[in-house]
Amino acid sequence: MSNYGIGFLAAGPVAQSIHIPAIRRYSDQLTIAHIMDIDAGLAEHLGTQHNAKWTTNEDELINDPNVHIVVVGSPNAFHASQIVKACEAGKKLVLAEKPLATNEAELEEIRLAAEKSGTAIVVGAMHAFDTAYLRALEYWRSLQVEVESIEVSCYLPPNDEFVRLATDLLTPTDPTAPIGGPRPTAPSAVAKITGGILGLASHDVPLIREFATGLPKLDYAAGLNPWGYLLQGSVDDKTLRIIGLLPGEWQPHWTFRALGKDASFEVEFQPSYVLSGSGKIRVTVGGEVDEFSSELSAYEAEWEEIIALVSGAKKPRYSLARVSDDLRFSLSMIEQLEGLVNENA
Repeated sequence: MSNYGIGFLAAGPVAQSIHIPAIRRYSDQLTIAHIMDIDAGLAEHLGTQHNAKWTTNEDELINDPNVHIVVVGSPNAFHASQIVKACEAGKKLVLAEKPLATNEAELEEIRLAAEKSGTAIVVGAMHAFDTAYLRALEYWRSLQVEVESIEVSCYLPPNDEFVRLATDLLTPTDPTAPIGGPRPTAPSAVAKITGGILGLASHDVPLIREFATGLPKLDYAAGLNPWGYLLQGSVDDKTLRIIGLLPGEWQPHWTFRALGKDASFEVEFQPSYVLSGSGKIRVTVGGEVDEFSSELSAYEAEWEEIIALVSGAKKPRYSLARVSDDLRFSLSMIEQLEGLVNENA
């Protein structure tokens, strides 16, 4: 059985609390081969902890022949260029944390590079790989129910609480130093909501698009305090509502609902950073309820999908064209914010 080396571009909480714990459950097939971070102390500490090379240079990691899978967990602005580099280096697969890119031009660069190299691209929207959700979706499709409204609601305590539950986090060697240059000025309301769409709401855009394939039309958009967003409108003549609020208080609440006449498809997700089983799905039609769940977390399911892809056992569940269209859905919402958000509210 082949063993595939993994290189991490960024050694922060996502790598330490989500992916590395999941990867270590598949140690016969996956090896942590190389860690890159601009914080040399953090990269060295994490690399040493996992018997891996470490560097502060992304090109050194990307060109390491022992790295077959590149995990892009860097700030959004670097995603596209690093994905393209990984493709040009002939890597088998890139796992890109959201967003895949930040604009249409970057999407085209990724498409050309991936098509030339044959590199598989997976976007880290873990809910789309949840095995219980996928089984429930297949069942729902067999019912041929017409959906009338879609709603995503995400209300979570601070991420730090989940990170502490997941792992003993290695912190930057100089936590007071600004990462990536001088600290920016306070972002505008539009910029805050844009970050929320690309970082949090995009988790569930692949799910929304299973029930409505068109582009959204927003009628209302607002920021929420202390951090969050409320987006309302329609897609394919279905009402659409997306809400995210952090930090909330316990209990965590992250749900997806697609509603039709006398029918519903409802998902209660696990919070981020949690590897303790799938979401819980209830499909209700005419008063009859079917429930779906699994002991496999969405993160583990995502890595099992990755193993199947690099080994040639499966073709991509979500093509590059599909994940690009998912991103265009998010970009369409962002393009509409300027005309809707009151900066003085």
